[in-house]
Amino acid sequence: MKRYIKEHNLKVYEVNCFGDLKLLSLFNILQEVASEHANILGIGYDACLKAKVAWVAASYRVDIHKLPHMGETFSIETWIADLNAVTSQRCYRIKDKTGTILIEGVTHWALISSNTLRPVPIEKFLTIDLQEIDGEKLSFSTAKIRLSSPEKTDFATHFMARFDEMDTNFHINNAIYPTWASESLPPHWQETKIPTCVQINFKMPTKAFEQVDVKTQILGEKTLHQIAVGESIKALVQINWKEK
Repeated sequence: MKRYIKEHNLKVYEVNCFGDLKLLSLFNILQEVASEHANILGIGYDACLKAKVAWVAASYRVDIHKLPHMGETFSIETWIADLNAVTSQRCYRIKDKTGTILIEGVTHWALISSNTLRPVPIEKFLTIDLQEIDGEKLSFSTAKIRLSSPEKTDFATHFMARFDEMDTNFHINNAIYPTWASESLPPHWQETKIPTCVQINFKMPTKAFEQVDVKTQILGEKTLHQIAVGESIKALVQINWKEK
């Protein structure tokens, strides 16, 4: 199955107070379809557990043309765009009922050893049928995602990483990072703007109960976020916004 497609009806708990798909839900949905497709291909959670390896996200880019609204049904399509020695690129596309593209995204994944936490050769630990590699790349997915830390701090926010936010790798789930970034902005920003592009560089995993510090810089309609625990940078996030 080169491409995995499923329909999703947007639930009340997946939207924000305005009824729009929230970033936390969006990234969870993308992870869900990626996981389901990987399981079908035989490279999902169970296969990784048996081989003592794990897929970890190195970076994300998600372009948002329009956020789905509560009650809407849309299709989510995902495929593997390329497969290298230790990394893989996965693409996503969300469309409404008319076929209009609402959201497109790409994730760069790396396969690591569960014991050493270092990258390992994919073909040595997992069996992948190369006929299942689709090969299509999005217009922006060929460029590497390299983000910078804020040069100054307009807002400083603190969060406690919760036990409930951990994934099966015992690290804070990837979907939490864009949430921390957007929640670091003042209320009026959230009330008057919507995200159009979210990019993330993951640096180090975060564990439950760690004190997370978010430094935010506003550059016009773009915000830069450094997420750290002490002196250890965990992730860099850039979000582009537009007026509602």
